[in-house]
Amino acid sequence: MTDFYKLLYFVRAAECENFSKAAHMVFVSQPALSKAIKSLEVDLDVTLFERQKNKVKLTEGGKLIYKEAKTIIDAVENFDNKVKKELSKIKDVKVLSVAPAPVWVLEEEIKKENPYINLKVELNDGKDYLSILSEGKYDYFILDFEPELPTYFKDIFCVKKLCSEQLYYSFPKMKAPKEDELSFEAMDGKTFIVLTEIGNWKNLATRKMKNAHFIFQSEQKDLETLMNFSILPGFSTDLALKYLPNLSDRKLIKITDKEAIKDFYVVKKI
Repeated sequence: MTDFYKLLYFVRAAECENFSKAAHMVFVSQPALSKAIKSLEVDLDVTLFERQKNKVKLTEGGKLIYKEAKTIIDAVENFDNKVKKELSKIKDVKVLSVAPAPVWVLEEEIKKENPYINLKVELNDGKDYLSILSEGKYDYFILDFEPELPTYFKDIFCVKKLCSEQLYYSFPKMKAPKEDELSFEAMDGKTFIVLTEIGNWKNLATRKMKNAHFIFQSEQKDLETLMNFSILPGFSTDLALKYLPNLSDRKLIKITDKEAIKDFYVVKKI
């Protein structure tokens, strides 16, 4: 099999009609280029160039080889350019959010414009949002309130409403209450299976149900497995139903407290 670099050296030498100029073009010494071309002539059993003083010209055999070699070189260069162009679209975007589900909404929006975006997500309670924004570390900050930005921030960031999210109880159907709606107070004192990383929803549930017990699970898959086989209630949201697999054996009961529905806003770097 012919080495690619030999074809490249040959094509550049044919274009320059001079080994020294070609060597400079491909960043090798002139002896190294001459040796590679001589090796190519041996590989193909053909004389590629007529050597003249300070100049080389393709032989008839060389002209035939040049046409094929040039096609290969151009194809490889086009491949490299296309790959570099595609790779340049890949971009890491840093997102800070008070809850996980609004991130899924944001990701869906962003990827409509660029499917190669990769979100790096962290959760935060949002209390110190101005200080965090001033650090400039994040491209997006999702909050569960509409933030008031100081005047000096308005040339750097913009704010828009991203989505709303409704919190539900999730019960096994065989043990579910008859009601379609319940308050936090009605379930205070019960035991729940809860995903650890649910942001400010966890703060709300533990604050509103001080006598409840929470069994926290750090992994979504572990939580889903437990909820499929457990008689204990848990939590879900309308966004979770949209973006995560349904738990078919669970009944969802809307939580009636006004805090159980949140509007989320995203602060974006301009």
